Amino acid sequence: MKKIILCFITVIVFEGCNKDSNLVNGFLQHNYSKKEVSYILPKSKFLSKKANYSYKVYKIIYQTKDFDGEDINASGTVSIPDTGSKKMNLVINCHPTFFLKDKAPSGPKALSAAPIFTGKSGFITIEPDYIGFGASKKRDHLYFVKEQSSTAVADFAKASLDFIKFQQIQINKIYLTGYSEGGYIALASLKKLEDMGIKVDLTTPMAGIYFLDAVAKEVLKYKKLEKPSVIAAIALSYSKAYDVDLSEIVNSYEIPKLKKLFSGIYPKKYIDANLPKEITGKNGIFKKSFVSNYEDSWFQEALQDNKTVDFIPNSPIRFIHCIGDNDIPYQLSDATVNIFKNYLFASDVKLIPVEPFITQNSKTRLRLNHKSCAIAAYKISNFLFVLNSKEQ
Repeated sequence: MKKIILCFITVIVFEGCNKDSNLVNGFLQHNYSKKEVSYILPKSKFLSKKANYSYKVYKIIYQTKDFDGEDINASGTVSIPDTGSKKMNLVINCHPTFFLKDKAPSGPKALSAAPIFTGKSGFITIEPDYIGFGASKKRDHLYFVKEQSSTAVADFAKASLDFIKFQQIQINKIYLTGYSEGGYIALASLKKLEDMGIKVDLTTPMAGIYFLDAVAKEVLKYKKLEKPSVIAAIALSYSKAYDVDLSEIVNSYEIPKLKKLFSGIYPKKYIDANLPKEITGKNGIFKKSFVSNYEDSWFQEALQDNKTVDFIPNSPIRFIHCIGDNDIPYQLSDATVNIFKNYLFASDVKLIPVEPFITQNSKTRLRLNHKSCAIAAYKISNFLFVLNSKEQ
């Protein structure tokens, strides 16, 4: 009954609503001219400031399920370029790790890749906020929890395709990408989209962590960690997702601080500056007993359950990673590709090192860190999508 009422309310906007749609609402959020797009394009020596298209940004409200299986409303944006064509290609972009609630694609301080894919290349770009941001900001965003994130992305893609159909636009090819946490979510979402029957023509996960257990095992061996926000966020998220008391792994006196820092009002830089740098001990984040027995812990098992290297893809994947990445080592993507090719026998999976590709010099000394790599990686994704779009 609720969905019928929602369909009736939005019939003027969408010119129809079928019973299988999870689309709740959609409205125009921004209308960018080419001049404005040129202004908001990311500043980088790897990306020209010239915009080729103006575009409109719509905020989409859709139904999905949270980690407990409860139906909720979530949100994201659909950016449609003014190309004059009614047959277009589409990019699903999964945004990177952040902790500020208002930084989501539909938020007031939006972080969006639409200027690159939509303003420069004329693709429709859809960007989910994820659960915990936008319309679902009162919920917890569970960092690196595969089921919640991939379900939200796949359900958003389904709703967005319905919305685009209402605009009388036909989709030709679909591409999938994401950076950092977004790279992880993109790979997890590929399997979910394929299971839903949505064909993805090319996926480019960028600078992600795809098998979490091995990374955590190494991190917990360190004495200190200069940027502990991500591992702390995962610990907090997994305690919520798996209903385990956080005090089993985190020193009790650090728990109030963790909950405050990850309340959604502080940026990553502030959180890293205010978390303990020591991994364990009396001044550390994690309990000594947990670190000593990590390989027998529920946390280790949960991390294994949330790996994304666990299926044979039906379409090409191009992993993109900077050799100089200081936060998420290039070797992780190399190992991921090795697993796909040599253990899962995936037919078309490759790794593209960013610096040699950008410079067209296999011996280049250029090295980009995790932050500075992002725009260069997105430029490569855009290039690959444009190239693929020309193939029959």
